[in-house]
Amino acid sequence: MSSRRQRRTEQRGRYTRTAPQQRGSLRWERERRRQRLTMVIAAMVILLVLAIPAIGYYNSFVAPPRRWVAKVNDETITLGYLGKVVAMNAVGVTSEQQSALASLPFQMLNNLVRARLVRQKAGGLGIAVTPDEVEQGLRDRFYPRVPEGQQADTAQLDREYKEQYRQFLNQVKLSDQEYREIVRDQSLQDKLREQLGLAIPPLAEHVFAHWIVVGDFSVADQVDSKLKAGEDFAALATQYNQDTFYANQQGEVGWVPKGAFPDLDAALFKETREQAWERVDLGEVTYFIQVTGVPETREVALEMRELLKRSSLDQWVEEQYKTNDVKVSFDSDDYEWVMKRVRISAQA
Repeated sequence: MSSRRQRRTEQRGRYTRTAPQQRGSLRWERERRRQRLTMVIAAMVILLVLAIPAIGYYNSFVAPPRRWVAKVNDETITLGYLGKVVAMNAVGVTSEQQSALASLPFQMLNNLVRARLVRQKAGGLGIAVTPDEVEQGLRDRFYPRVPEGQQADTAQLDREYKEQYRQFLNQVKLSDQEYREIVRDQSLQDKLREQLGLAIPPLAEHVFAHWIVVGDFSVADQVDSKLKAGEDFAALATQYNQDTFYANQQGEVGWVPKGAFPDLDAALFKETREQAWERVDLGEVTYFIQVTGVPETREVALEMRELLKRSSLDQWVEEQYKTNDVKVSFDSDDYEWVMKRVRISAQA
């Protein structure tokens, strides 16, 4: 018994002697844990500080380009691709053309949807564009022109063509594949337009038209007031008309077939007229139309036939919108993002 009590006493002695050591060890362990926690919190704060600009960069430059702005059946058009196409078409736009630049994103988005519709339906219509035709389209755009009568080194011209094309791609930030796709889509539309043009009859109802085209509402109101005051139409056309493509200096357009300018047909082919001219407001453009004589059935001129082909393609696209799954999601934030990309590209 005495030996057993002695061992217990020795054990208690050992326990008594190690207790201060255990308390010190616990304090040291708590301190280590506190330091680790402090380091973890500091690391998290640093990561958060670094993440804020990273998140901002992602939201501003990575996420938007991947977001879709249009879907045409199973094909998607992204905001990033739209930005590239708008920037490409904005190259060379002058300060006097800023109003056209402002509407460019909407126009290009419509064009991209149109191109997808044509691309998806082309095969069923027997329309195709070969790689050789795409290459020829590139050469038509970028191959150097040799003045008539001059000799040219074909190898040198080929090198210049490739260099000009390379510089263009660098400027517009498009890949070779992306631009070849654009050329292919345009060729598909050209072929579809020609195919639809085969259905246009050789004869059509025409009117002999004059017009004044004005791109400013305040100026349009001035023209309106002067016409109402009885001033000469041709004289005002000479002073104000901005259309120098279809009309001559006095505003004479000539014989216009029905359907060549669909938005103007109601005014051009109006059965009864209360005055000698009609005002037609189309967005930012105002037409003052004067028709002389009576409608006649005439042969469609080549220039007007091209306009009728274009109108036929426009009508075909409108029908496709009704029978295909087309979705567009393009808001003010997307518009600002695209215009910012255009400004950055212009400064590069």
